[in-house]
Amino acid sequence: MVQNWLVRTRHAVFLSAAVSVAACSGSTSESDFNVGGDDTGLEGDGGADGATDTGAGTDTGGGGDSGGGGDTGVGTDTGVATDTGVATDTGVATDTGVATDTGVATDTGVATDTGVVTDTGVVPDTGVVCGTLPADWTEAYVDKSSTNPSVGTKACPFRTILEGTSLATPGGVKTRTIFVKGGSSGAPFVYAETKPLDVKPGVVLQGEGSSTTKITEGDAGCPKSPGGSGGFHCAVFVQPGAIVQQFTITSTAGVGVVTDSAGISSAIPIVRAVEATGSKQDGVMTLGAAQVGPSIRANSNGRHGLNLIGAFGSVTVPGGDGANTFDGNTADGVHLEGGGISLTFSQGSASSNGGSGVALHSGGASGTVGKHSIDKLTARTNKASGLVVGRFTSLALRNSTLLANANHGLWFTQGVGNGIDLGGPSAGSAVVFSGATSGNRNGKSGFCIDNSGATASIFAAGDSWGVCAPPEVKITQCSAVTTYAEINYAPSATGGANPVSVSGCIVGP
Repeated sequence: MVQNWLVRTRHAVFLSAAVSVAACSGSTSESDFNVGGDDTGLEGDGGADGATDTGAGTDTGGGGDSGGGGDTGVGTDTGVATDTGVATDTGVATDTGVATDTGVATDTGVATDTGVVTDTGVVPDTGVVCGTLPADWTEAYVDKSSTNPSVGTKACPFRTILEGTSLATPGGVKTRTIFVKGGSSGAPFVYAETKPLDVKPGVVLQGEGSSTTKITEGDAGCPKSPGGSGGFHCAVFVQPGAIVQQFTITSTAGVGVVTDSAGISSAIPIVRAVEATGSKQDGVMTLGAAQVGPSIRANSNGRHGLNLIGAFGSVTVPGGDGANTFDGNTADGVHLEGGGISLTFSQGSASSNGGSGVALHSGGASGTVGKHSIDKLTARTNKASGLVVGRFTSLALRNSTLLANANHGLWFTQGVGNGIDLGGPSAGSAVVFSGATSGNRNGKSGFCIDNSGATASIFAAGDSWGVCAPPEVKITQCSAVTTYAEINYAPSATGGANPVSVSGCIVGP
């Protein structure tokens, strides 16, 4: 009985598995369960109810009867286990819907196409947003080392200064600044421009320092030349109301910096904190009114350091914020050749030039006098004179040193209507014309006057000489002096002896 119960129980389990397989296969017919075959097998096996046959144990009915046992319904085919419906095909796992196709991840919509990003000024592979430069711009940037597109913005600066100075300036004159990136003092950025830089009214061309930011220009003309002459070249042209500062500027074909003034106006061109050096001609040339300085260094040029040309206007060389130097030029340190130009020079040196330190040769008809003032000038070791004042020029000279020049400390030509004012103690001023040390004396005279006037007509009270009182020696002309004297003079037809008043004289260094 127990054995029959076990057989029936196994039979029930077998039927249950068969039903499960049928359910998985999606069929519900009775023949799929194979009930008739299983029943026959079980009846045969169970005919002898004894322990020796053990029906289900040996063949278990289903195994001997191929009806159910040979096919073994669930056991042999293993329905779910062998085919593994979901496991083998793995529906989602094998196809991996989203994972394999990766819809958004593989195509990456915006990231791959970057449509909007590129069109709005993002530099590919860097993410730098260049932006755009407004038509009515107020700031533009230049950096020759930039690898971004040349737009003129801070993120994407121009490569050349010429791109910046070529920008239009609509909307009238206003302050617009072009910032130019410099390198280091050991490795300055040199901007080798192909054309002169024309700095327009209201524009500030701003470098990072003369030792780090340099401009050079070759044979490329100039927007304007003195007298309209052709074949004139410059590196930088500065219009009225424009400013150029913090650069070294050189023209290998002409003038480093040319300033222009359209008339007597408050809007004058300004050049300051600039080293205008090594140009073929002048370091700086002014055409009319201008401000040159402070901290202007116009040295070692092929002609003059500063050349003042024009029929009108005032040129100022202010001091205080830094030294102005006009040294080592082939001709004069400062040269003036304009009938109506007036110079106000506040501080600086004009030394070791091939010509004179400062030469004021104002032209014009008799009675037309250029009036100039010079304060705190040092003019030493020039191959001509320290200071030259022409016959149509008047000068007020204060607190200056004129020593060791090859010709004269001061050479003055008396004309009609001009004069020389040396100040003196009452003006809080003194001029050093010579000194006790022979090496400080000028080659021909401390002070030489051509066409001198009446006795004691020129006041030099409180000034310094090699001896006190300095002797005054009559000559034929200053250009023909052969013997040194503290004061040489060539009198006019009506001139008297000893034209210089030297009361309160001092022996210089």
